[in-house]
Amino acid sequence: MIEQIELGNGDVLGFKITGHLDKESFDYLYGLLEKRLQQPGHFNLYLEIPMLEGIDFEVMGESIKQTFKDLVTYLFKVDKIAIVTNESWLKYTVKIENALIPGIEEKVFADSDKAAALIWLAEPVVSG
Repeated sequence: MIEQIELGNGDVLGFKITGHLDKESFDYLYGLLEKRLQQPGHFNLYLEIPMLEGIDFEVMGESIKQTFKDLVTYLFKVDKIAIVTNESWLKYTVKIENALIPGIEEKVFADSDKAAALIWLAEPVVSG
């Protein structure tokens, strides 16, 4: 299940992802992302993933396809992604993504560090 989280900051699009990620959840998430990508200006993503029980194989393929389709737009619009989770496999996934897509800062925070994640998202992007 995916629900949008209102964080009180128009520059941060937030989601809480729990349970099993199916096509309906994926379509909801990408619908909101596409809507935000069409608006002017940059933004950050906040993903709270306390427990992910599984992802439909169809969703994994669709996610990869959608990400590559919109990759250039993401690189120009998304500055940072904060992932709040205790799921260790996600930490490794983020390391791989950082190596493959260096244009977006992505960082993983423990469930107990939600406030630190939001503070990090509010900090200016450091250009290298």
